[in-house]
Amino acid sequence: MATATRRLLPALFKTLAPSGARGLSTEKSVSAATVVGSHTAKWMQDTSKKSPMELINEVPPIKVDGRIAVCEGGRQQS
Repeated sequence: MATATRRLLPALFKTLAPSGARGLSTEKSVSAATVVGSHTAKWMQDTSKKSPMELINEVPPIKVDGRIAVCEGGRQQS
């Protein structure tokens, strides 16, 4: 196993693009803070709507038996 890995790793590294290679995107890069800021600003403009955290806090937790709980979007309990 270790011998096969030693033979395959150099071949794998040769197929990878060099670290200085350009990516496929030709668009100007944008920071994550800019994307998050503009996204958040869009839905926060309408102050009549509740924020996602306000909506979540309105619904009390439901106790379940076991370790896994699943929600398929409905209020109907099985």
